[in-house]
Amino acid sequence: NFLFYDLVSVRADFTATKQFNLAPQTLQVLESLNEPVKATAFFVLTNSEDQQAWSSLKDLLDEYKYRSKGKFTYELVDPQEQPSVAKQYNVTASETVVFEDTKTGRRQSITTSTQAPAQEQDITGAILAVSGQKQKVVYFLTGHNERSYSDVQSNDGYAVAARGLFSDNYSVQSLDLLKTPDVPADAAALVIAGPSKDPQDSEISAIEKYLLNGGNVLFLMDPNTPQSFRDLLAKWDVKLGTG
Repeated sequence: NFLFYDLVSVRADFTATKQFNLAPQTLQVLESLNEPVKATAFFVLTNSEDQQAWSSLKDLLDEYKYRSKGKFTYELVDPQEQPSVAKQYNVTASETVVFEDTKTGRRQSITTSTQAPAQEQDITGAILAVSGQKQKVVYFLTGHNERSYSDVQSNDGYAVAARGLFSDNYSVQSLDLLKTPDVPADAAALVIAGPSKDPQDSEISAIEKYLLNGGNVLFLMDPNTPQSFRDLLAKWDVKLGTG
């Protein structure tokens, strides 16, 4: 039994939603850590709500610790029993987790609770912040009546897609090329979701420049797409049919 436990490193997640399977992007973040990151979790262990929140979070932190191969560790602190430690980290409320780069001392805090438990993207985002790594951004083009990634009311909204991107540790932002002349350098992709108005020439030029520099654009075109977008796609040998 000892040899089996010591030598076998296969782990399996048998939860229905695979809630302890880390996304490939998270694994890449952990692999690219140059300095160790430590999380200090503050929970009052005599409080049932805190106990439940910590139990859920601990399973996720264990997976981060295992996958990081020693680069990520965590510690549990009861702020009532160790108030000096809470003061050291400027923690004034329980159910708070402070992430820290052990070399630079850079810190980032997140909160969790039974009602709003911390998710993988929250933890990975905090690790990115303290380690100085940049989070990749997916930009949604705006200004031409495109579908909105923040629209949760209508069937045309892309809020569900945005949540999927969040869960894979991408940041999602809007982009108005009339206000920002170029697609930002931190763009992982530009999404053009169902525009119904023609863009200005300067906007088309910005998109072309981004494409020619190796950028990624996801065109989601509805019937009767404005001609400017049709012409842009035609330059790349993509012809949109009518209707």
